[in-house]
Amino acid sequence: MPLEPEGNFLKTVLVTDADDETLITADLGDVLLVELEENPTTGYRWELTEKGDLPLVTSGFTPPADTAPGAGGLRRFSFDADTAVEHRLIFRLQRAWERPDQFIKSFKVIVRVRDN
Repeated sequence: MPLEPEGNFLKTVLVTDADDETLITADLGDVLLVELEENPTTGYRWELTEKGDLPLVTSGFTPPADTAPGAGGLRRFSFDADTAVEHRLIFRLQRAWERPDQFIKSFKVIVRVRDN
């Protein structure tokens, strides 16, 4: 007879462009996945500029299914919700060779991690 896992299952909390300037709630142990549209052929990339105490696990670009030249895709950042407090995440769409204040767009959310 197979063993049944006990306790809560981890879930992934998806955060997208539509969540800009909002409060996101996650449970302790969840994975927070931030997906932002990006077209690196323009030179602009999403950069994480503030993350509180949330550990960044991975960051990468996923190209679109459409292989047309110049097509955009998604920049994905994943975090472990391992501290039950509020964290502020700030991202800026900018070119690496330009000054930090020369970004063209920002994305901000507050993440409240609950200890359930």
